[in-house]
Amino acid sequence: MIYIHVGLPKTGTTALQKHFFPRLKNSRYLGVSQPRGTANSNIYKAFQIYSIGGMTYGDAERTILKEVKDPSEKLVLSEEMFTVSSHGVTWVEKLERVAELAKLFNDYKVIITTREPTEASLSYYIECYNKLFKKNGITWPQAVRYSLDMKIYHYDYLLGALQACFNTARLIILQYADIFDKQKDPMSNIFQEEVRFINAKENITDKEPGAIFTKQGIRIQAPSENEINEVKVHLEDNSRFFREFMKRVS
Repeated sequence: MIYIHVGLPKTGTTALQKHFFPRLKNSRYLGVSQPRGTANSNIYKAFQIYSIGGMTYGDAERTILKEVKDPSEKLVLSEEMFTVSSHGVTWVEKLERVAELAKLFNDYKVIITTREPTEASLSYYIECYNKLFKKNGITWPQAVRYSLDMKIYHYDYLLGALQACFNTARLIILQYADIFDKQKDPMSNIFQEEVRFINAKENITDKEPGAIFTKQGIRIQAPSENEINEVKVHLEDNSRFFREFMKRVS
């Protein structure tokens, strides 16, 4: 049995990878380890490298089957980069490849952590600004509307991509706010053991009025109220089916 946490980015993934998954007593955490660059299991490496096209399916299969000694062992793998386009591979293609490898296990579940999309997309835009958007002067509303990278926060689109790769019954979709709610604590319910951890939530502060600064110190004009409303309406319009889906499965 393997649980595969595929993100989304900006939904507390690093906190889970650092403070929750490694502390599970009844499951073996495969990676990604935090901070990045530290040791990860061969199973994690097979998933990660195959997802970006750096390994053949046959090599990935052999690596995984060699490492799985006990089919009844509970395994956990977490990598938000599975929902981030990179190395010339889209996040949709990555999910397709993850699905291929997941079928090697006798059972599997896919965990997706989501967050209020306006808030999440702005946080992601700030993080990726220098790499993806600065060169062409792409604004946050433009990125949300037209960039495939931002389609992960169009939750109807995301749900469609997930359902195309995985059986719906294998999906576990969680809300960011619930994960860090000590009363709800859905992660502990999933793994049937209590693990308390501190969420190292991001703290975005303005160094000057009307400005936001990236980790690289690049100044971005803070979005106006009109831009925030524009993005919110757009993302809500593209998440209607998702909201109905969440009502049915909750």
